[in-house]
Amino acid sequence: MKLLKQFAIIMGVYALSEIILMILPVKFPANVLGMILMFILLCAKVVKLEQISDVSTFLTTNMGFFFVPAAASVARDLGIVADTFWPILAICIIGTALVFASTAFTARLVQKIQTRKENV
Repeated sequence: MKLLKQFAIIMGVYALSEIILMILPVKFPANVLGMILMFILLCAKVVKLEQISDVSTFLTTNMGFFFVPAAASVARDLGIVADTFWPILAICIIGTALVFASTAFTARLVQKIQTRKENV
């Protein structure tokens, strides 16, 4: 019953994001809005981490399983993807490099800020 309640909370936040996007005249992925809403609810302590921790841990540890349908779709439509393979590969490589660089920069910046606060 505990897991069902946790899953219901997560799905409720996602359903709320779907409803919000039906009302608003903007194109935005519901799952991204759902993550933003969940973040806000967690920060505001409306939802406590303990209320969703078991199901969220299960979902993140098994995340690769949820990409199987997407990979099957890509394999099915390989002819379409093959026409744009090199641009897609370039975007993936450049995007990954940018994410690595921005993460490293942010981590170093946070370390510097923390060091300055400790020295003050």
